[in-house]
Order: sequence, then C-alpha cells, then structure tokens
Amino acid sequence: FSHFETNIFYRDTEKYIRYIADQVVYGRFKNDRHVKTTGIEATYFISFADYYSAEINTTYQEAINISRYDLEGDLHSHYQEQVPNQPVSFANTRLSLDWAAFDMPQVKSFWTTNYVKEFYLNWKNSGSQQHKNIIPTQLTHDLDFEYSFDNEQLNLSLSLRNIFDRPAF
Repeated sequence: FSHFETNIFYRDTEKYIRYIADQVVYGRFKNDRHVKTTGIEATYFISFADYYSAEINTTYQEAINISRYDLEGDLHSHYQEQVPNQPVSFANTRLSLDWAAFDMPQVKSFWTTNYVKEFYLNWKNSGSQQHKNIIPTQLTHDLDFEYSFDNEQLNLSLSLRNIFDRPAF
C-alpha cells in the first residue's frame, strides 16, 4: 500500500505575530503588519507486508513581509523580505517496524530523521554579511519504541531524541 499527498498553501496574515530571540534564554513577540505565506508540502507513504512502512515529508515555505509601513506608521525597511527566525525548507522521514513479523505483536519501533535547512535568525538584509546570525542546518535522528498490552488498550512508549547528539535549535 502506498499513497502520495501534496498541499499548496497561501496565507495572507494581518498583524502577524513572530518571536524575536533578543536574549540568550528569553525573547519577545512582535506584530508585523502584513505577511504573505506561500508554500508546498508533499508526503509519500508506503507500507510492506503490514509490518514495515516508510514515510517522507518535505515542506518549502516563504513568509514574506509585504508591509510597506510598520505598525507605528514608519516606512518598513524589510519590505518584501523573508520573515526571520523561520525555516524555509525542512523535511522528515519515518521508518517503522511492527514486531508482529517476529511473533512479538505488541512491540513497534520507529526511526525518525528530521532535517531543517539553515535560516536567518534576524532580517537577512540587516547588518553586514559577515556578522549574520544564521541558524545552521540541522539533521537529527530519533528512536521510538511502543509496547501495547491489555488487548491494545494500554501503551507504554520510550522515546530517544537526537540519538547522535547533533546540534538542534
């Protein structure tokens, strides 16, 4: 069994709320007057013999500031720019194994890989090029295990996140 799904999206947002990471631990929220978000998402799922499955999902999105003026009425210096601190491209894969294939029907395991392409923490066109704060590309791997009992009415799960201890932001 397999299926493919794709979505195209468009969102026209007034008073767009975004997070500004202006301190080491804390940040603040800010409203931008008008942001247009467009993108595409695609997912492919396939399963084999009822015991194995694989799913891949990828997304590309652009959130563009289309405000000529900020909320205070001043000329916006970042008109037609990508909204900062938001990834444009990301993807994930998930492989699963139902241990019923090995006479252990109550056990399932999953391997998940997450990818996020680098993106700017602040406005791309602000400041000098050599002093840009860039959130680097991230690639993490997770393992999950599930054990079902009481006729699949109760589940116990164990999740191991970022098992290779890669930088994640």
